[in-house]
Amino acid sequence: MKMKKILSAVLAIAMAAMVSITAFADEPETTDFDMNKVGISKILKVADGVDISDIKDFTFSFTGVNGNGATAYEAGNKTVTITVAEPSNGLAVGSETFANIFGDISNFEHAGEYVWNVKETTKGFSSSTAEADKNLTVDDSEYKVRLYVANVPDGEGLTYKDVIVEKDGEKVDPTITEREWTEDPDTTKKITVSGANFVNTYKENIKGDSDIPVLRVKKFITGDYSDKTMNFSVSVIFTIPDTATKDDVEVVSKGTNRVRIAWQGKTGTFRTDLSDNESIEFTKIPAGTTFVVEETQDENYKSKITGFVSPEDVNYVVGDRSVNGKGPILAKDNEVTIENNSDTTVPTGLVLNTLPYVALVILAAAGLVFFVFKKKAGKN
Repeated sequence: MKMKKILSAVLAIAMAAMVSITAFADEPETTDFDMNKVGISKILKVADGVDISDIKDFTFSFTGVNGNGATAYEAGNKTVTITVAEPSNGLAVGSETFANIFGDISNFEHAGEYVWNVKETTKGFSSSTAEADKNLTVDDSEYKVRLYVANVPDGEGLTYKDVIVEKDGEKVDPTITEREWTEDPDTTKKITVSGANFVNTYKENIKGDSDIPVLRVKKFITGDYSDKTMNFSVSVIFTIPDTATKDDVEVVSKGTNRVRIAWQGKTGTFRTDLSDNESIEFTKIPAGTTFVVEETQDENYKSKITGFVSPEDVNYVVGDRSVNGKGPILAKDNEVTIENNSDTTVPTGLVLNTLPYVALVILAAAGLVFFVFKKKAGKN
């Protein structure tokens, strides 16, 4: 009899514990909750300087589904718009808080778990014109947002109790805070976003043609006695945006020498030899590309580089050159001019390096004249 009582007591305790565990599992996790600190974010990968005025607004659907104590109808459907800021370090970012999305607590009639499926409804596109190829890809991720509305403890009315966000059945942190963004193992960026974010990519390639390329680097050789058949080694070094690939660059040589191309990551070096009135031309370049022009000089020449560079040369400079482009390439018809000049003239009079020999001849002649006159003087 005593053993049965002990077993009954143990079973009662076990059942109570199971009920407690089940009840606890059904309750949302609670924290110091602030609706103004949680939400969703948009991250747009786009090159700095690119005009995104037509694509800076992104839309999202919140579709109500049945929750615990609240139906899909009561949750309702919502459309949310997030506007991203101007690109910085290759990313344009924007967020919207749940405080703004769900509004005042008076929008809810009773306590319960209100649930929404969240997807992006922005339309991606791909277009091609004579001026540019443009492409926007859209994130197809789906999040589930569970909002917990509770009765005010020991009082009247309702209060926001908590929010839980899930992706593929796993919880994500919806807090809008500074986070590290890493795609390239060697590059880490810091951005302020929610853990519930959607990532899009906008890519734009600027296009030109043989008459008006996107970028032309042209050579002129000047000076009355310069050699206009001489070749100078010229390099154009591109740094393309993270959204671009090496296949997005097209180059042609308007000269007698071919273009040698070498890529390392997002940096491409285009090297050729240019003579007078020759050029290296690029008919397609990703928008946002930056570049450097380098040239190896001959010791008898000086040079100036003008056009789409910063700063432009006002005076001739002696020695090898390295000049930055004026800024990111955002349109076609950009030109850089390299002028090489030699002011060497035809030698006149005596050449300096022959003077010692001339001096010896003059000295010997003077000695001979002196000897002749001295001998004559002795006979007299």
